[in-house]
Amino acid sequence: MISGAATTYYHQDHLSVRLTTNASGSILTQEGTFPFGEAWYQSGATNKWVFTSYQRDSESGLDYALARYYDSRTGTFCSADPLAGSPDDPQSWNRYPYGRNDPIDVTDPSGKGWASWLLDIGLGVTVALLPEIAPSLFATTETTVTAGSIWGSTGMTIVESGQSSSYFFMNMTVTSTTNALAGLGPGAAIAIQAVPAPQRPTTPTPQARFTDCNNKYGTPNAKSNLNYQGYQDAAQAAHNARLPLNQVLSLWDNENSLQENWALNGSGDLGPMQVTPPAAADLNRLHQLPGGWNTNYVANLEAGARYFRALLHHYHEPLSSAAAAYKAGPNGNLDSDAAQQYQNRFNWKSADFQRHVHCMH
Repeated sequence: MISGAATTYYHQDHLSVRLTTNASGSILTQEGTFPFGEAWYQSGATNKWVFTSYQRDSESGLDYALARYYDSRTGTFCSADPLAGSPDDPQSWNRYPYGRNDPIDVTDPSGKGWASWLLDIGLGVTVALLPEIAPSLFATTETTVTAGSIWGSTGMTIVESGQSSSYFFMNMTVTSTTNALAGLGPGAAIAIQAVPAPQRPTTPTPQARFTDCNNKYGTPNAKSNLNYQGYQDAAQAAHNARLPLNQVLSLWDNENSLQENWALNGSGDLGPMQVTPPAAADLNRLHQLPGGWNTNYVANLEAGARYFRALLHHYHEPLSSAAAAYKAGPNGNLDSDAAQQYQNRFNWKSADFQRHVHCMH
């Protein structure tokens, strides 16, 4: 930058100015910022260009970002992005964050979309040199130019198309018959090709994600019997009982192999969670028995989950023996082979279902 008789050179990395020198190479300023632009250190003369290419106002501390002002203290712009978001890019719906909340890899010199400055340069060059082809950017065109201000050869990729925020790639190659700085020689050619951008990977549907996670981490019974609706029903029961989902699924797997049928054994255990009469009586006494527990399988899942939570928090059974207590009752023999085998199955299934739940999120 030339100011009066003084010339100042600004040296920057891929994000911001880090060093300024004078014409003789002497250091004038050294500075650094935190990721979103807050001042980290500065030595030497005051420099207004602190973050990206913005000019910082000394009074307000705001950065002038051309299209709007930016506040480095919050990492957000002071007004909405003039460019609309894209329906297929949820990150663009929030029009206030800087650089898609990725200031280490992305810059936004214009204040209107992290990639819009590429568009401005590309369209500026195109319109200045080839006004006759501006309406047909989305076609493959080759044209001859007889004058201009670009020399040599260059390439450009543009990934955002202005207000519509639709995405495409535009490959621009400028070839000159001369390297003279005066301009393009006669017969110089510009080839512009605009093609649709590769589609972003589609986000899998919840059903598809469940199938993938179940195949990877489901227990044998889950792979055979558990469907997405059953997973959702167990999640609702876990939520209502304030119990982790992997524990509810493990109990259901132990009790009824993750099936929805209303098995009734000789001792009166009922439903998918095989809720025993004493367990139902305990829940009723604690005012925790769900309505319809003995007729509706989702309510039965919740009843089993609530009873397991009661064992943990009312009877103070540790998690290492709570499943055994679910099998034998809180006053039963928790050291019996049947109770210990039940607890062991619960433990390894709970670990598998924890990976399953993590995969779903």
